[in-house]
Amino acid sequence: MMRTQVAIVPVLLVCFSIARAVGPSERSSQAQLTDVQVLDDAQALQLTFSSAQHGAPQPATLRHPDRLVIDLPQTVVLEPRRLLVSSHGMKAVRVAQLSLRPQVARVVVDLTAPLTFQLLPQGDRLLIKLSPEQSQKIDASASAGHQPSPESFSLSLVPAVAAASVKPTRTTATPPTNGVGCLGRIEPEDGVLQVNGGYLEGRPQRVRELRVKENEFVHAGQLLAVLDGKDQLETAVQLAEARVELARSRLAQVNAGASASEIAAQQAQVEEIKADLQNARSEYKRYQELRQNTDVSPAELDARSLAVKTAEQKLAQAQERLKAISEVRPTNVAVAESELRVAQAEADHATAKLRTALVYSPVNGRVLTIHAYPGEELGPAGLLDLGKTDNMYVRAEVYEDDISRVHTGQQAYITSDLFPGQISGVVDRVGSTISKNNVLPLDPVSFADARVFNVRIHLDRASDVANFIHAKVNVVIRP
Repeated sequence: MMRTQVAIVPVLLVCFSIARAVGPSERSSQAQLTDVQVLDDAQALQLTFSSAQHGAPQPATLRHPDRLVIDLPQTVVLEPRRLLVSSHGMKAVRVAQLSLRPQVARVVVDLTAPLTFQLLPQGDRLLIKLSPEQSQKIDASASAGHQPSPESFSLSLVPAVAAASVKPTRTTATPPTNGVGCLGRIEPEDGVLQVNGGYLEGRPQRVRELRVKENEFVHAGQLLAVLDGKDQLETAVQLAEARVELARSRLAQVNAGASASEIAAQQAQVEEIKADLQNARSEYKRYQELRQNTDVSPAELDARSLAVKTAEQKLAQAQERLKAISEVRPTNVAVAESELRVAQAEADHATAKLRTALVYSPVNGRVLTIHAYPGEELGPAGLLDLGKTDNMYVRAEVYEDDISRVHTGQQAYITSDLFPGQISGVVDRVGSTISKNNVLPLDPVSFADARVFNVRIHLDRASDVANFIHAKVNVVIRP
């Protein structure tokens, strides 16, 4: 027990009473937390029980941020509470139920800096003295599992709380070399992949056929589901393909030019116009001779001259027409080729849209969760989740103060209540970006302001944790 006391912080008075709704055999061994008070005029933290028949308190100091945690066995908290202090080295005091079976309450004192503490039992009360940190040595054997009696508490009492994140009271001794502890979550290689279908005319499609089941292994390219837009999109593909054939035929027609019969008919028309022109010229010449003898009027001569000019124009037009149909013009070919390219692009677009009604697996993996069944509309969660469970990882969240001691290739060990024993792994990747932690302890010790680096650990036995995706685990990374 520590004797030196300096700059003592205010008192915390916690009152307990016998818990209601318990059996007769339990009334002597259970207490109920009913009130929490902070008394500024005293020099210690005081927990008050209505009975001395309570379990031995289990204190521990934690870091990141600094706080004192006291677990109270055989105690019930009906309503979690949080008191703001913001003085004498304390930020706040929080009280909540840690577990119901066994019944354990937890008191957490948020500190502005590390403090040492003493536990002094006084019958139905427990006095907790806090003082600024000073050099001290902790009995390693006691911290490994010694549980002191209610009449004697010391810094060597370290309960098993938040296994990977609990650290002994800070001292000036050599820093611990037993590795880095943190929390993490299990995930498959590349995380959980969300597989979704496309939209049709601005709306999500419905599932028409589902070709897989949960926990089924699938391979890349395997058809997973057929959506309700398949028939409509298939019709659009057929129409686009028909337009491609039409454009292709048009191009062939342009390249081939006019048929032989068309050319022969045009040539006959040219010859006919030539004959008419020759006849008109002869008639005009005869009228010129008659006019010299004044046998015809000037008007009659002008009419024959007009007939010659008209025949000449018709001949020129017929000859141009014959020339046009007898050759293939490059501009006509270019236009026909452009029409074919446009039709082909429309067909490709229709084919691509058809693929939105057919959902295929992007990777080899296992179907983890199905979110939409036949008749249901695809929502924000998509059709289903896939995971490449052949390789499993833990994404550990290492505090920024500890990241300098973590490197690729280090051995790591994973424990959890979900599986017996521990699973080994190797640090595969150390993140370079600091962020807010996402894995939080589910108890009053949880904090939302921790700054962490993401570290990926490749597990040696993937099959042991393949069914625990996103589960929270405790991680210890050995040096």
